[in-house]
Amino acid sequence: MFYFDTGIHLARIEQGKQNITVSTLSKICEYFSIQLSDFFLLVEKEYNELI
Repeated sequence: MFYFDTGIHLARIEQGKQNITVSTLSKICEYFSIQLSDFFLLVEKEYNELI
């Protein structure tokens, strides 16, 4: 139960209704056992595949 464990409304973020801080992103990554640096590497990879 993501919300109950973190207090973060993930659906609001996904729908673009809420902006997040790096601190919140870090908590999300920690919850899903992803390093913050790995998250940004994945974002960069996805971006590069789009262009």
